[in-house]
Amino acid sequence: LWVEVDQEANFSWKSYEEFLTNKNTCVKDGSGFNKAVRAMPAVHAQPLGRGRAVLMNLSPQWYNAYRAAGAEAAGRREVFMRPLAEAGVAPWVRIKDPGEPVQGYEITYWNQAQAEGRPMRTILFVCLNPEIRGTSLGGGNSVGLKTATVPVTLHFEREVHNVRDERTGHALDGGRELSLNWKQNEALVLSFDAW
Repeated sequence: LWVEVDQEANFSWKSYEEFLTNKNTCVKDGSGFNKAVRAMPAVHAQPLGRGRAVLMNLSPQWYNAYRAAGAEAAGRREVFMRPLAEAGVAPWVRIKDPGEPVQGYEITYWNQAQAEGRPMRTILFVCLNPEIRGTSLGGGNSVGLKTATVPVTLHFEREVHNVRDERTGHALDGGRELSLNWKQNEALVLSFDAW
């Protein structure tokens, strides 16, 4: 929300912390996010039909700042996902026990159209989503790129079959967990039989 930040005072900001605190008069909730409406409660749930409605009343302005500050700070962002988890919604694939080494990872997937004589496959990739910074003069370069090779275990809610590493073309064991080595400046690219 642009009203949280004094645009004139922060025209040439250097860090998220500076940008979001310099001349900011918002009320910060205990979650670490600014309240959108001062007098209203944050993360307020109300029954609605067969489900419930949740009024977050939290501005997402700090979301990227916490993401850029490391795994511990990024954990604060769970306040936005908690109502979904409480409703039983969970990602069908995730990195098991993520920590600082994989901070900033993203998992994306899509289904490949069925080809003649071949079953439909799901293409999945794991990549690093680095922070992007610009200046008042423009630009927009990534910072904090990671180049290490780290072991990761992908955990699936259901078994995957006929898994293939699309970078090497090698077949991999299927199942509910896949242990891989991820070179973080490249994407892990896998495919498997679509569910």
